[in-house]
Parts: sequence; C-alpha cells; structure tokens
Amino acid sequence: SILNKLKPLLNQYEIKEDNIKFLPTYKYYKGTDYYNVTKRVPAWTDRILFSNNKDIKCINYDKIDLKFSDHKPVYALFEINMNDNNK
Repeated sequence: SILNKLKPLLNQYEIKEDNIKFLPTYKYYKGTDYYNVTKRVPAWTDRILFSNNKDIKCINYDKIDLKFSDHKPVYALFEINMNDNNK
C-alpha cells in the first residue's frame, strides 16, 4: 500500500501521524453522510503530519462532519511542551 511505502520516508524525516480513529473522509454524496462508491473507494484524503518530537503530543485527531462537500476535513489538537529545561 502507499502508506507502507511512505513509512520509511516519514521515519527518515522524523515525521509522524497520529492513529486514525475515524472513518474515511472522502467520497461522500454532497449534503449527506453516505459514501458515493460508484467511481471510487472511500479514502482518507486530508492528513495531518507533524514532527516526531517528544515535546509534541497529539491530543485529538478527527474529522469535521460538514455536509457541503464530497469530503470531510480533518483537524488535530496538539499539546506542545515549551519548557526550556528540555534542551
């Protein structure tokens, strides 16, 4: 899969993504919560990658249930330790 091919590159640049715990964000019928599977398989199109740093912790990673598009955007909430003692 594409994700398996990307993992070595993400590791090389010390980038990560939090665990995805939500359903695919694309391809919906506009205005609904139903997938349009006539031409495509549902997928995760919006992704949030961040530095693999011990001072950055992802608190929440989820989709936004908007219905005016064929996809649902995602968001992430982070906790960042700004303490100078960690240097």
